[in-house]
Amino acid sequence: MPEEVTADAQGEAPREQHLASLQVNDIGQSDLLKESNVIVADSQVLKSQAEDKTHAKRPILSDLKPGDPFMDDPKDTDVIIPIIGITGVGKSSFINILLGEDDVAPVGHTLNSHTDHIQHIAYPHPYKAGCRVVVIDTPGFDHTTVDDREILRRIAVWLARSYDANMKLAGIIYLHEISQGNMSPVRRNLDTFSKLCGPSAIKNVVLATTKWGDIPQPLGDEREKLLRDHHWKDMLDHGSVMFRHEGTQTSAQIIVDQILAQEPLDAVQIQKELIDLNKVLAETEAGLSLFCSLNELLETQKKTAARLRGHESSHPDLRRFMLETDQKIRTTLQQIKRLNHPSLSKRIKHWFERIAWNGICGSDLHAYLTPVVKYANSVPNEVTGETAPVTLGHEFSGTIVALGPDVDASKWGIGTNVVIEPLISCMQTDTCNACASGSRNICPVCNFIGIGGWGGGLAEFIAVDVKYLHVLPIGVSLEIGACIEPLAVAWHAVKRSGFTKGQSALILGAGPVRRVVKVRSFDPSAIIVVSEPTNLRRQQAFKHGATLSLDPLETDIPKAVLRATSGIGVDLAFDAAGIQAGIDVALLSVRPRGTIVNVAVWEKSSILDLNLITFKEIYLTGSASYDRVHAEVLEAVRLGKIPGLEDLITSKISIGEVVEKGFHALLRNKDAH
Repeated sequence: MPEEVTADAQGEAPREQHLASLQVNDIGQSDLLKESNVIVADSQVLKSQAEDKTHAKRPILSDLKPGDPFMDDPKDTDVIIPIIGITGVGKSSFINILLGEDDVAPVGHTLNSHTDHIQHIAYPHPYKAGCRVVVIDTPGFDHTTVDDREILRRIAVWLARSYDANMKLAGIIYLHEISQGNMSPVRRNLDTFSKLCGPSAIKNVVLATTKWGDIPQPLGDEREKLLRDHHWKDMLDHGSVMFRHEGTQTSAQIIVDQILAQEPLDAVQIQKELIDLNKVLAETEAGLSLFCSLNELLETQKKTAARLRGHESSHPDLRRFMLETDQKIRTTLQQIKRLNHPSLSKRIKHWFERIAWNGICGSDLHAYLTPVVKYANSVPNEVTGETAPVTLGHEFSGTIVALGPDVDASKWGIGTNVVIEPLISCMQTDTCNACASGSRNICPVCNFIGIGGWGGGLAEFIAVDVKYLHVLPIGVSLEIGACIEPLAVAWHAVKRSGFTKGQSALILGAGPVRRVVKVRSFDPSAIIVVSEPTNLRRQQAFKHGATLSLDPLETDIPKAVLRATSGIGVDLAFDAAGIQAGIDVALLSVRPRGTIVNVAVWEKSSILDLNLITFKEIYLTGSASYDRVHAEVLEAVRLGKIPGLEDLITSKISIGEVVEKGFHALLRNKDAH
């Protein structure tokens, strides 16, 4: 069942009002966006349309400030190696040790950061005559006197100017202090760093640990394992390498040689965004990541202040801590305000949310191969107004990371896990009877987020109107959250059938095993016959409650149904196959005055035996997506009425694997899903 393969998501999408944004738990974007004629990642959307950078207007380069240093003699043969990390990890010390000098890069030996601005140190390339290696000493995030937004701006300006000067970036060294116990600021800034790099540059990143002499070896080994298996896992899986910096020149040279041994990068993601796409800093992936992180930090600071409020007078230390917390809140708010660029505000006006998982639907496979009618094309979509390219994904869940002014914070708090109901319609209630009645699924121009536009589950950031969101019950995982949308399709189909306890059902096509699950959840004693040619899907259907799970290529399904129902026929038939043989079997298998519900989207018209329908007085109806059932489905999941949902997920992959292990795997081997 293709719908249940889930993937981490990425990208960005604009909306206009009552918005929430979602962000992924993965790094980078995938080559999927190059291969598909529908899906396009944000940082690659305009690459083919980008102006020649020598003629482009570059907002970042018009934002230069006094103290923004750059090289007097940049050369296109220079090889650049930035060294990045939070304050105190030893970036300046690393450079001094590398070059065997004590004061090439000034070092701070206290908790206060010493490097306020970018510093560059050039030395002869050890392996290429006539070339220079330029090591960049960057100010650290979590700086004591300069906020993170300004740190990112200074790094971004230097990188943009080097890219504009055609200087090659060999790679990036990211330093982490192994004695650092609090991972919250590290994790927060690592997210921004990974977005600064982008997916294509991750393989040129060396993750190096420092200050091994400051803690016992066993504790260092334990923390190193946590970095490798958790915090750095995604980057390591995408090609980064991990080293220990032992505090010696040899150790530093080994780390730098690892960078120099690789092919230089064309650019990291933020360079392309700032120069090729002419984005302002707030619009870059790194800027958006920092914006989300700051909003999360703000919520934490506000909660701390709320706990202290009313108690600060009881002790001088509490009073001082309260004042410090208030100052931190003001500083964080200032950073958020400076990152909230006007063009960004239009896109994320009211909500920010982080996408966690996205299921790949059968319709996504169709779009991957050949664009279908409902997907955005060259004609503006009637609901979204968008044209291709669009970002796919309409079965997804996420976590809120920021709120806008028009959102009820008591209901939609930061950190809330949510499910998307992606169905969208014209909402012209004065002229559209469907929308006026609330049944938006039968609006003539009904479409979906992730199909007609407005971003999608394979986007990194997506702006979503609050009316399309549902809170995920506590205890229900985000992975299961990505399965709620297809479960809602099955729930609506069962409701449309009029199913009551004691009735029997035939399900044609068990790719969506959720329909078996749904019928079984309505009546544990019901007779459910499944017709499915694929062996694995038959096994899955049986496991999830089918009374009989039969191969239509080897079994006469109508005869088997009559035997199972004492010669009467089933009360209901759900056609999820969408082929002529399926509807023929359904007509022969239902009892007189039985009901057939068509759930499938047909690729071509069918032929119906109207005499059979007439003489058996068969009710034939359709079921289109869902109609206000998400809340019911979520409540049933919360109460445990639909067990075994984890089994519906056949594979979990990262965004970088979406093409090969997602689309291609489903197309090559549907039987496994």
